[in-house]
Amino acid sequence: MELYSVGNINNNDEIIQVSNLEKDLFSDYVNFWSLDTFEKISNNKDQYIFKILKKDNKVIGYIIFLIIDTDTAELHKIAISREYQGQGLSKWFFYVLFNELKQKNITRIILEVMVDNISAIALYNSLGFKKIGIRKNYYKIKLENLNIVYKNSLVLKRGED
Repeated sequence: MELYSVGNINNNDEIIQVSNLEKDLFSDYVNFWSLDTFEKISNNKDQYIFKILKKDNKVIGYIIFLIIDTDTAELHKIAISREYQGQGLSKWFFYVLFNELKQKNITRIILEVMVDNISAIALYNSLGFKKIGIRKNYYKIKLENLNIVYKNSLVLKRGED
């Protein structure tokens, strides 16, 4: 994974790249985020951890956590460009962020995922997340159900460190 770098948003061009990636991946969904939303989050470093994944100075992914408690974060977004999906980058990106979260004394992560997002559910299961509930008909327009998923420890499984 040495060809990739993880870092903070450093300039407006990177925020625009994130917003364009969001449009490409999620414009069909109700929870599509605007450029303005990404700008606000990137400026709120006390509440959010917002990292980008780059290759050759191009943003190819991003991950956003909301710090909701002294030891708990909620995953708001993770995205990898279609061109780079299926290469294990999401899992690697999570592991990089697990280390940062642990440094901030975050030991628990919660997230929500649409019940039909099989690839994301497989990723979260492989990372040790467990389903703790379901939020029925969450999106009023599409009436989609969401799994509520929880990880109570940021410990890697044996052989994954």
